[in-house]
Amino acid sequence: MRTILVLIGIFAILASPFFFYQAYDKYSNYENSERSSVEKQNAYVGGDAYNYIINGTYFTGFSVLGIGSLMLGILCIGIAQISSQMEEGKAELRSIASKIGQGKTEPDYKILD
Repeated sequence: MRTILVLIGIFAILASPFFFYQAYDKYSNYENSERSSVEKQNAYVGGDAYNYIINGTYFTGFSVLGIGSLMLGILCIGIAQISSQMEEGKAELRSIASKIGQGKTEPDYKILD
C-alpha cells in the first residue's frame, strides 16, 4: 500500500508542472488577429472580451488542477512516510512486549526514544 501511495504521489507531483504550464499558456499567449498570415493563439470566438473570459476560465481550471495535484502528491508521500514509521513503532513494541512476556527483561517504561 505504501508503494502505491508513493507512486501516486510522484505521478501527481510530476503532473503538476504540466497543469501550471497550461495555465501560464492560457494567461500569457493570446493572439486574435483578423489577418490570415498570423496564427491565432488561444482564440475561440470573434470577440476579444469573450476570448479573455474563456482563457480566464481555462487559467483558473488549470491552476486548480496544478495546485490540487501538487497537494495530492505531497499528501500521499506524507501518509506513506507516517505509515512506515507506525509499522516500525509497532514492531519495536512487539519486540519489547515479547521480551517482557518471556521474563528476559524488566520493563523500564521507556518504550520509544
